[in-house]
Amino acid sequence: MQRYLFGNVAKLQVPVSMALVHNHVRPSRRLGTRGFRAWVQEPDRLTLCVCECGWAPELGQHFRTRARCPCEICRVVRRVRALLRRNAALGEWSVSA
Repeated sequence: MQRYLFGNVAKLQVPVSMALVHNHVRPSRRLGTRGFRAWVQEPDRLTLCVCECGWAPELGQHFRTRARCPCEICRVVRRVRALLRRNAALGEWSVSA
């Protein structure tokens, strides 16, 4: 379950068991500015990537969605998944992802 956050970053409280995540838009200190959104959700390494953009360092480690992440690891993961889907559709491999 994901819950969008609103307001000032300095006042955010992130539960210990949750991951702080933001979208692909350039980060802003004020949530909602220029389409920047952040939320908390259960940690999921398949859809989240550790982000090193420097946004809100006082909140500790945060993540971004892998779908639009520019890092090399995420590009490779997306490429491998696409190849697996293509080969599964051709009947060459079976894949459960």
